[in-house]
Amino acid sequence: QLFPRSEVLALANECHSILELDRHNFTLSPWYQHRIREKITILQQSSAYLQLTESPRLQKLIEEIFCFSPQILKRKLVRVKLPNSPMNTGAHYDYNYVRRSSATVYTAWLPIDDIPANAGGITYLANSQLITQDWEQQIRRQTLHLPMEAQQTPFQKVFDRHGWINKDLLSLAKRYNSRWLIGDFTAGDVLFHHPCLIHAAFMNSHSHRQVCLSTDIRFQSQTSIPDRHWQQFWQPFDELNLI
Repeated sequence: QLFPRSEVLALANECHSILELDRHNFTLSPWYQHRIREKITILQQSSAYLQLTESPRLQKLIEEIFCFSPQILKRKLVRVKLPNSPMNTGAHYDYNYVRRSSATVYTAWLPIDDIPANAGGITYLANSQLITQDWEQQIRRQTLHLPMEAQQTPFQKVFDRHGWINKDLLSLAKRYNSRWLIGDFTAGDVLFHHPCLIHAAFMNSHSHRQVCLSTDIRFQSQTSIPDRHWQQFWQPFDELNLI
C-alpha cells in the first residue's frame, strides 16, 4: 500500500480505456493480439502512468531501502494477463537483460488494480538467487579465456529467445527442491526484487475472468551508467536479445 488506492484504480481505468479492455469477461481475438502492442506504447507515455511509475513517493522508498538516489529507467514494461489464456510468463531472471549497466539494476513490480493469487500476478522461486549466482559463476569460469563477444554465447544456449529458463514452472521448482511464492496483491502495493531472483507468472485463471494488469520498472543508482537499451521507451517488437 505504497500508493493511494484511488490513484492506482484511476490508472487501472485509464489502462482499460486505452487498451480497449472490458474489465471482466474479456475475449481474446486475433485483431486484439495484433493491436495491443501499439496501444501499450500510448499507455506508457500517458500522464497517469508516468506520474505513478516515476512518483517521488516511489523514489523516496527506494532511497530508504537501497540507500542510493535512483534513476528510473525509461524503458518500462506493461504486463497484460488475459483470463484463461494458455500463455504464462516463463521462469527468468532480469540480469540477462541488464548486463551492460554499470551498476546493479533492480526491479519494482506494481499491480495495477487488485490481483488475487489466481489471476496471474508475479511469483518468485524461493531462494533462487543462490541458483542463478551459481550458474553465472560456472559459465564465467568456463568462458574467461574467450573474447568478450564469445563469452555471451553460452548464456544464449542456456535460455530461449525470450531469455526464459523454463515454461514448466512446477518442474523447475521440483528440480531445485524449491517452491513458488505467490500472494494476493492489492492496488497500491509494490514489490522489489534483485536481478538474479528467478520469477515468473502462472496463467490467469480468475473465476470472474478478470484481466490482470501490472507493470515493471527498472532502476539503478543515479551515479551509474545505464545500458542504452533502457534509456528509451519500449516499442513494439523491440524485445531485447540476451547480452
